[in-house]
Amino acid sequence: MVKTRVECLEKFGSDMAIAKAVSEKVLFRLDRGIYSDRPYAPFVEIAEKRYPDTVVTLESAFYYQGLTDVVPEVLHLASNRKSARIADRRVHQHFVPGEILHLGETRVAFGSSSIRTYDLERLCIEVMRMRTKLPYDFFKEVVNSLRSRVGEMYPAKIDDYLEFFPYRESVMGAIRKEIF
Repeated sequence: MVKTRVECLEKFGSDMAIAKAVSEKVLFRLDRGIYSDRPYAPFVEIAEKRYPDTVVTLESAFYYQGLTDVVPEVLHLASNRKSARIADRRVHQHFVPGEILHLGETRVAFGSSSIRTYDLERLCIEVMRMRTKLPYDFFKEVVNSLRSRVGEMYPAKIDDYLEFFPYRESVMGAIRKEIF
């Protein structure tokens, strides 16, 4: 399980005790201020702890939701428009208005933990908003996957979410045409 330094301090009591646990291989240092009881953890689990006010989005969310089998080269994270820039080459940061950052947020099981990402309804909106920026084959793969999982979705949620987005009619028309 991946833990922050603060969580480790609660368990071990001091930085010296943490350092001793690391030297005895009871605890492993994965990244600055991030520790685990395993010697390795996927970067998405590390990012979950390092950037707590972000949500996995776009290509990464499509992958973790099982809509594509294409593993993204970088982790796509949505963060508040007013937040600081993430200076990590492994992360592609997408700035979104604060009022829609957590709209449709859900947790998806991944490995021994779970990650914050968007639900299928929000991903319908995201894929249609980004349809001209995504490679065509990738876009069609995600749309076909969404189409096959339409029974798991609630169309009323999409309508509720679209209240907060510009170009609602255009996006909803594209969703109706491509997915439903």
